[in-house]
Amino acid sequence: MFRSLSSKLLALTIGFVMLAELLIFIPSVAFYRGTWLSDHLASGQIAGLALEANPDAAVSRELESELLANAMVRGVMLKREDARILMLRDETAPDITARYDMREIELFDLIGDALSLLFTGPDGVIEVTGWAMEGGGEYVSVMVDEINLYGDMVIYSRNILILSIAISFITALSLYVALTRIFLEPMENLTHKMVEFSEQPEDVSRIIAPSDRRDEIGTAEHQLKNMQEEIHQALVQKNRLASLGEAVAKINHDLRNILTTVHLVSDRLSLSDDPRVQNLSGALMSGINRAIDLCTETLAYGKPTNIVPRPILFELEPIVSEVGNALSLTPFTAIRFVNRVPRDLQLNADPDQIFRSLLNLARNSVEAFDDHDITSGTITIDARHDGEFDLIDIADTGPGLPETAKENLFKPFKASTREGGTGLGLANVRETAEAHGGEVRLMASGPSGTTFCIALPHQA
Repeated sequence: MFRSLSSKLLALTIGFVMLAELLIFIPSVAFYRGTWLSDHLASGQIAGLALEANPDAAVSRELESELLANAMVRGVMLKREDARILMLRDETAPDITARYDMREIELFDLIGDALSLLFTGPDGVIEVTGWAMEGGGEYVSVMVDEINLYGDMVIYSRNILILSIAISFITALSLYVALTRIFLEPMENLTHKMVEFSEQPEDVSRIIAPSDRRDEIGTAEHQLKNMQEEIHQALVQKNRLASLGEAVAKINHDLRNILTTVHLVSDRLSLSDDPRVQNLSGALMSGINRAIDLCTETLAYGKPTNIVPRPILFELEPIVSEVGNALSLTPFTAIRFVNRVPRDLQLNADPDQIFRSLLNLARNSVEAFDDHDITSGTITIDARHDGEFDLIDIADTGPGLPETAKENLFKPFKASTREGGTGLGLANVRETAEAHGGEVRLMASGPSGTTFCIALPHQA
């Protein structure tokens, strides 16, 4: 029943207005009771002053009854300053059941007495004492039928209740209409636009058109429009890139097959005894190999698969030796490969993925030597435990990375320093490290060489 904001707002508005009216109603009834008693004290005092006309302070029974009836009391006692007491009393009045002193009454006493009378009903004749009017004596006491007070309070309470309900209804309706126009309708429009856009975010016509409001809702509308436009553009770009990626994948696949055929032909050319053919075949083979590597890496990176490690406990030193063998490097070649990993050092990781990461970093070092025509150098791989991490350092004595490569480090198709390179090797190294819960960092790079560090969480 109260699931929508409008129904909740209506219920809360009516509830709070009724609560406010209730807080007003209770003191109003209490003050009405106090005023009613004060008025009867004044009327009783006026009736008692009629005794002043008779020096003997005696009146006839008929006059006494008439005075009491006009004052609507059952008895009056007036205390004068000269210690005289003037009294009128209905002899047929029953005994007094309660006494109230209005001279020392407090607000909470008025409220308590009023609520008690409304909920428990009248209880016979009560005596009420209050200060006499100026010049009328010290104090005055009157006897009244509580049923008369009760009847008047019921009528007053009914009128106040009807008025309160009418005011509550009008106020609640006015607040509901105002809040609906100011807040609910714009919020419902925001919600509708969000739901409509989420169903088909590629449709530009479903982007919200902000209003001219300058409050928080207007700000929310403008921010929603900006967010929807960004999402729309991102989805359009994603779809275009997806289509482009499919086309590139097909081109790469076909190009790789063509280059493989050219590579076989080039192998035969390398067997020629002609020195000129020998020189050209070397450069041709190098270019073809780079093109094949580019196609292979691009196809591998474009596959929509996540790197999921399958960790086992293994010794790292043999894996590092395999990296040197895969690159045809030894401690005795022109580019020396040094394995400084302790024989007893073990990792809890995926050995195949660690091997590919180390191979990518070591191959980058070899290519850096080749691109700068450096015929000698050293590539060193070391590893150690350091607190909660296992650290693997891959260092070379090459020329270092250029500034453009440092700025785009680990970004696919941007991090490469070679002409025709993709930079996918470093991107794959980073993905592998993060899949293991670690990271890869560039520790140093300059004329004296480059050092990368792979940090993996240590697990026993």
